[in-house]
Amino acid sequence: MKSFKTMLSDLLEKLSDYVETRMEIIALKLTDKATNLVANFLTIVILCIVFGAGVILLSIGAAILINNAMHSNWMGFIIMGILYIIVGLILLATKTKLIHLPILNLFIKAILEVEENAEAKIEKLKHGIEDNLNLDENEK
Repeated sequence: MKSFKTMLSDLLEKLSDYVETRMEIIALKLTDKATNLVANFLTIVILCIVFGAGVILLSIGAAILINNAMHSNWMGFIIMGILYIIVGLILLATKTKLIHLPILNLFIKAILEVEENAEAKIEKLKHGIEDNLNLDENEK
């Protein structure tokens, strides 16, 4: 039968290997989360560019339509410009609520999810070590 020192040494060695492996897994998960965030961000940027181009073309069309309805060469563009200035001012006034907070919450949620998973794994590891120590004590 192994001595307590030998069993403890073996246990600590296994624990060290396990912790090292868990840290590598956590690093990989963090990398995965970071790449997902970047991919989501780039997707949003590309969609904004595509939809922005569509909005610009529709705005030009609406301005021309207003010009034809008002028998003017410029009134439709002024009306559309004023409309966009109003929308811009509304977005400026509510930027924290409509833009800043949702983006901030997205990042915080992703970070906290990884952190919670890491804490759960550490608790599981701690209970496993306690169980192993209790088994070793019971064998004596």
